[in-house]
Amino acid sequence: MTIAFIHGGQSFLPEVDQYRHYFEGLGIHTRALPYQSWRRETPVVDVEWIFMGRDTVKPSTAVRIHEYASTSTPPWRKPKDLWKKFTNIKPNYRLFLNNYVRQAFDFRDDIPWGYRDMGLGQLTEHPRDKLFDFVYAGSLEREGISRLFGCFAKDRMKDMTLLVLSRADEALRRKYRSHANIIFKGPVPHAEVSGYLHKCCYGINYVPDVEPYNYQTSTKFLEYQQAGLGVITTEYAWVVQFMAQYGGNYFFLKDDLSNLDPSLISDFRFRSGALEDWTWELQVERSGILDFLQQKFPSQSFRHST
Repeated sequence: MTIAFIHGGQSFLPEVDQYRHYFEGLGIHTRALPYQSWRRETPVVDVEWIFMGRDTVKPSTAVRIHEYASTSTPPWRKPKDLWKKFTNIKPNYRLFLNNYVRQAFDFRDDIPWGYRDMGLGQLTEHPRDKLFDFVYAGSLEREGISRLFGCFAKDRMKDMTLLVLSRADEALRRKYRSHANIIFKGPVPHAEVSGYLHKCCYGINYVPDVEPYNYQTSTKFLEYQQAGLGVITTEYAWVVQFMAQYGGNYFFLKDDLSNLDPSLISDFRFRSGALEDWTWELQVERSGILDFLQQKFPSQSFRHST
């Protein structure tokens, strides 16, 4: 059988690689296709697994899964969610990142659904020679990013190196070209990210405390801890919930970044939270999608033997 993972082609989606690794380990053929390519090719597959977005393509004989990893982003976030809710075709199954995302769309039909949160793949061992002081991996379009980078361009942070693993536009690169301590390396394939993280001392998780960002799982927050980095983060709802449930001790940035100071950070006692429940395999197995697929394709096994 064949599963096609269909995406918008604009966002980094490490979950596509993780899904493909999981299902190909069961002998299932997989494909990854941008949404427009899928519409043009109309490939014959058994499962159309779509990362939403929009989906107005006429249903085929394939089983269709809609995965909502997030809500719409500002501006006009709620109207955009409402528009998607009423214009997307009905799939056979829906996956949501968490309850916040599911409630944002508030589908009122009998389509089965489950939660599939972000997860961690197996950690690949890398040399732990520290080449960079800090790393930032995430969107460069978030409010406050320019202010964060500006801290490394002057005053107390100007002697600290910042590795940026993200897609930076040319204007941003030009702005900090004269600052040798700010190093742009993105975009980096997800398979190579852990290698870079092991070369850093601290990971910066900079997320504005506004919806929907403050209720969405930060994969980099998890990956920093998995790689043994001290985590420096803004304080927002999801991180506070994670800390209450899984522990850890993180350096919380003040709104004005006045405590982003090498001496304060070096004196801080960092501690990672418990990550045992965040494996990719557990997230997939808990989502309910495997039981659903097993019902649709009873001759195929969808679980790895333990």
